[in-house]
Amino acid sequence: MEFFGSLSSLLSDFRLCPFNSHVIIEFKGCVKLKKIIHFKSQVLSKEFSDYYEPEKICPICHTSFDGTYLSAFEFLTERKTVYHSHDIKKLYVLHYCHACEQCFLSLYTKDSGSPYYDEIFTLVGSSPRKEKNIEFEPCIQALSPKFCKIYNQALSAENNGLDDLCGFGYRRALEFLIKDFAVKMYPDKAETIFEMPLSNCINNYIDNRKLRIVASRAVWLGNDHSHYISKHEDKDLNDLKLLVELSRHWIAMELETLEAEIIPKK
Repeated sequence: MEFFGSLSSLLSDFRLCPFNSHVIIEFKGCVKLKKIIHFKSQVLSKEFSDYYEPEKICPICHTSFDGTYLSAFEFLTERKTVYHSHDIKKLYVLHYCHACEQCFLSLYTKDSGSPYYDEIFTLVGSSPRKEKNIEFEPCIQALSPKFCKIYNQALSAENNGLDDLCGFGYRRALEFLIKDFAVKMYPDKAETIFEMPLSNCINNYIDNRKLRIVASRAVWLGNDHSHYISKHEDKDLNDLKLLVELSRHWIAMELETLEAEIIPKK
């Protein structure tokens, strides 16, 4: 991310500042925890203080974060529009997480064109950010490790704003899940299943009617995210994800039912 360019400046002013003094404020119906932060400015060499609302969750270990920072530095930029120009203050803060004992850099801004300009610096983003993977059911993990891996990669792409890539990823994850399940149910047809189009696999080797319905619809929407022309313009990424989740649900139910069938009567 672009705000990593100031990391060297932050490290040059290293110090540990705990999350201690705070003020609760309320405006526009929103309650915020406003904190005092000390920083050096690009314009003047002396130290300044201001209010900001710190990151609440560590982006690396995903635990509750207390706001501890090592150093902070402010830059002033100007945003020009057709009608006027206004100042944007950017506050780069090097945070330290006591839980995982790692540092991360956060960017906060205060925009003079915003109605909240006189209030606080607000969070824009933090980096590095380690994505929190979804833990799938054990039966799904055992059936299709590639589905779990690709799905979480697509989720990471979505969380990082790569919305033109994640739909294709969810569609590819679905293909591994469906074909791995079909091979489990028809092991003697493995080569045929691997080579055939996913829609044909669903129609010929998925016996559960409800699974067949949601999986086929997921393929339709997934193809819209993979091809030049979208045929279902009233559906979006959330609709695709829901159908993939439903497909996973029905497959998990089928697998768990198979496990139940082998329990002997005593």
